[in-house]
Amino acid sequence: NEMTIANRLNELIAEKEYKKELAERIGVAASTLNTWLSRGEDFPAQYVIPICGVLGISAEKLLEGRDV
Repeated sequence: NEMTIANRLNELIAEKEYKKELAERIGVAASTLNTWLSRGEDFPAQYVIPICGVLGISAEKLLEGRDV
């Protein structure tokens, strides 16, 4: 089965404290981020670039699990 973007993000930010910081830095409530992650659903596309910026990863890494 294919990994969702939310599942991949969950793996990238396994540390709980970092989830709170990430939520703050992309401008969403921690509860919103937790909902995205716990449901394993894709989150709004407008957050892809901000999340990548905070994590220091490429969009390809987040979206497809591959480095470019």
